[in-house]
Amino acid sequence: MPLRLANTNLQADVAEVKVVAGSEAYNEALIKEAPPLWHWTTWKLFGCLLLGCFAQTMVSDLLLLKPATAIATF
Repeated sequence: MPLRLANTNLQADVAEVKVVAGSEAYNEALIKEAPPLWHWTTWKLFGCLLLGCFAQTMVSDLLLLKPATAIATF
């Protein structure tokens, strides 16, 4: 059953329809409202990136040491 609206004479005054690429929309949004550096969510992002960097560093160090620890004289 189709949805029926009470007022079916809906009209909008549209001045212009503009199609933009994703990168253009992103750049335009950054110009209109720049992300705050000292905001709580920005610091959470920095913390997650730092944690990921340390975790990847530890994994790569362990992978490099694995063949060296297989040697009995090491």
